[in-house]
Amino acid sequence: MKKNYLNLLRSAQLTALLCLALSIPALAQAPANDECSGAISITPSATATCSTPTSGNSGTATLSSDPISNCAYEPSHDLWYSFQATGAAHQISLTNVTPTASNLAYYAYTLSVYSGACGTLTEFNCGDGYQDISAGDPATDIVFTASGLTAGATYYIRVAGDDASDDNFNTVATGISFDLCVGAAPPAPVYDECAGATFINSSGTTTVSNINATQSMAPITCEGYTAFVANDIWFKFVPATTGNMTVDVDQTDIDAVWELFSGTCGSLTSMGCSDEGGPISAAVTAGQTYYLRAYAYSSNTSGDFIITVGGVPLPVQFVTLTGAVKDNYARLSWTTSSEHNNKGFIVQRSDDGRQFSTIGYLATQAPNGNSEHKLSYTFDDRSPVYNSVFYRLEQEDMDGRKQQSKILRLDAADAAFDMIAAPNPFTGSVSVNTYGATGSDAVIRIMSLAGNVVRTLPVTAAETLIDLSSLATGTYLVQYTDSRQSKTIKLSKQ
Repeated sequence: MKKNYLNLLRSAQLTALLCLALSIPALAQAPANDECSGAISITPSATATCSTPTSGNSGTATLSSDPISNCAYEPSHDLWYSFQATGAAHQISLTNVTPTASNLAYYAYTLSVYSGACGTLTEFNCGDGYQDISAGDPATDIVFTASGLTAGATYYIRVAGDDASDDNFNTVATGISFDLCVGAAPPAPVYDECAGATFINSSGTTTVSNINATQSMAPITCEGYTAFVANDIWFKFVPATTGNMTVDVDQTDIDAVWELFSGTCGSLTSMGCSDEGGPISAAVTAGQTYYLRAYAYSSNTSGDFIITVGGVPLPVQFVTLTGAVKDNYARLSWTTSSEHNNKGFIVQRSDDGRQFSTIGYLATQAPNGNSEHKLSYTFDDRSPVYNSVFYRLEQEDMDGRKQQSKILRLDAADAAFDMIAAPNPFTGSVSVNTYGATGSDAVIRIMSLAGNVVRTLPVTAAETLIDLSSLATGTYLVQYTDSRQSKTIKLSKQ
């Protein structure tokens, strides 16, 4: 009887223990790649994007013992990946991010890239993202180009949620689910290095993008802040005059940093910087090249930089604008010492020096509108020059901005002498017109081919009308003579 009781007691105890065990949730298993030593290897895509990205979920991950990220947010719930570089740069992207915790108003996350070996890692690139769920905003993608890589070397990637230590953002410690891609680096912009700096207007606004930019120089400490990575872009300009100027950079969703330099690539001297602290003001010298470097404070941020340069004229510097009257038409000549963002020249003419009309256009000779060398242009106005005539040029930028040259005056007296008789052949009267410089005692003689004078008239104006209706049909000579010159042309009477 006692034995049966004990058996029943043991059975009841086992049942109770089993029920208790079933009521206790199983401890969550940390992912295999919870530490750097368990990093999952990713094969880089041959393109910038991945047709099948690597998916992850850090909800049950813990904070690893390897180095803390230098990004804006402190990591928590991190996972590790590795890849073997196939070139000097790769594009790293973290997309389709969602939190593993529920009822969140705001959360953040980081993506970091390391060189070295587990336990002795060095972070050299990072980006951060967030989602303001309370505002209905989507989660931001983190996309940046990791450059300076060695083909064949192994690099490590850490993906982490935020540890909620920054109360300013009211974040909650959470893991994230995500898609991770290691792709080929897309082509960098042509202005990615100082040597490829693109000319910009030395007076006005230029909009450019830093998409796919890489770092050419270490980030600077500007206004007390130092970015972790500087995926920078480069520009240059040449002021037309000596004086003070300002350089400002605005941006679309970018915390921009910019720095102004004198000198040459490889030997630059900083003239000032700004980290969204307003324009840089500097004294510049006409004809000297200046360089501008700009980058986003957060390495994964890309978009448009709006560069505004002020305090100097438009970027074509005229050296000369001259003209001459030749054979009763005007030839204009001008020279530029430098051109930046130049599209071409609109040629305008006026009879009174006030009301101008366009008579022609010459495109710039400068490649892509930019030149540091002297360029010469010539334009012929085939309209007759009878008295005084005025010319000017309108230089037009690629963005439609214009500047006017000085006004040039040409006089008919500047022209070489010429004479025209019309109509030819004639039946009745003939109009004889003279152009250019004339002397005194001018006369017109109508002669036969044998040299016999049949009519003589004094010249008192630029146009002389002669009635020759009484002459017989045939060929005649019209001779103009003054104290300076003589000219003879043939006329046919019908």
